[in-house]
Amino acid sequence: MVNVGIEKIDFYGGACQIEVSEIFRQRELNIDRYANLLMNKKSVGLPFEDAVTNGVNAAMGIIGRMTTDEISKIKMVITASESGVDFGKSLSTFIYEFLPLETDVRLFDIKQACYGLTAAFKLAATHICCYPDEKVLIIGTDIARSSKEAGYGEPSQGCGSIAMLISSRPDIFRLDIGAYGNHSMSLYDSFRPDSLIEIGDPDLSLMAYLDCVEGSFVSYTQKVKDVDIEKTFDHFIFHVPFGGLVKGAHRRLVTLGRDMKRNEIESDFKKRVEPSLKFNSQVGNIYCSAVYLALCGLLDSVDIMNEKRVGVFSYGSGSSSEFYSGVITPLSAKKVKELDIQKRLDRRHKLEFDEYEYLLKENRKTIFGADSFVNSYDKEKDYMKRAAEGRKMLCLRKITDYRREYEWI
Repeated sequence: MVNVGIEKIDFYGGACQIEVSEIFRQRELNIDRYANLLMNKKSVGLPFEDAVTNGVNAAMGIIGRMTTDEISKIKMVITASESGVDFGKSLSTFIYEFLPLETDVRLFDIKQACYGLTAAFKLAATHICCYPDEKVLIIGTDIARSSKEAGYGEPSQGCGSIAMLISSRPDIFRLDIGAYGNHSMSLYDSFRPDSLIEIGDPDLSLMAYLDCVEGSFVSYTQKVKDVDIEKTFDHFIFHVPFGGLVKGAHRRLVTLGRDMKRNEIESDFKKRVEPSLKFNSQVGNIYCSAVYLALCGLLDSVDIMNEKRVGVFSYGSGSSSEFYSGVITPLSAKKVKELDIQKRLDRRHKLEFDEYEYLLKENRKTIFGADSFVNSYDKEKDYMKRAAEGRKMLCLRKITDYRREYEWI
């Protein structure tokens, strides 16, 4: 059987951040609910950033470390997003323009809320099983529609992108082929009926997430023999809207069919889950990329001396979910630690609240459907340059008659 999984991974987490506690204070939200987020900061996009720029800036971290021969083996680019910029033209075709790829590649998008990048991963893995000498580049890229009107959703809404190279050399994460379970239903728990708003029923969304954790894991156990929730998995990673929900999902999962004391559940969470939240707690919800940022957090935080099995839960509102598993190794941790993601996050510009509100307003100028725009944000460009520390970064230069033009800075 062909080994398949994630060969390379990279992350773009924006150039600006704001303290989550400051949003609570300024919006006069109940501070007692702050601790449940398990977050301290979130990334904030700039007016000249969109799903295209974020995707390219993540993908170039991978492409820039590849030889010409390796790049020529990329035969498919799949983007996953709920922040697209056109109904017909896929984000992958926009992103393709700025990557040094051949012309003999497939380009298309996948959309299913926050489950989309996992769908892309599974599709890419299937392709590699058929064509083990090829590679597939998959990119999750999303920007939240943050606003005061989002209420308690606003503090957790981030922005960012994860890019992954899927191949038969799974240095980062080796997929357990055939080990998966799904659970889906049709709900209006969270959805985007137009480009300016996100609508959701928080209680329904939380319950759906938890039901899908249980349902997808039960489905997994029907395909995989002798699964023991305590012994089979060394770690878990979850889709991360916010850390408190992950904590509830872990509790639901580890108590299936058995009794555990509160202190036992807490101890298990700290050992097998909490390390994965290292970066998510500083970035916020980045939608379909969130679960793979959790993978980066786990690999950056934990000392791995031998192979470890990881249980993965991916969820997308609407809803579709999957529980699957794979293996990480000492090499996995070494390669992710070399990315020095924490250093990148530390370079982000810290926003004052008035700057944050200004950016929320300006960011609406480049959303889906914008027909004109000119990038005249010199101060904000400096934020990006400082965060990039010498790396070329793509940004939106202008929009003319709906056509988007980009430039490197």
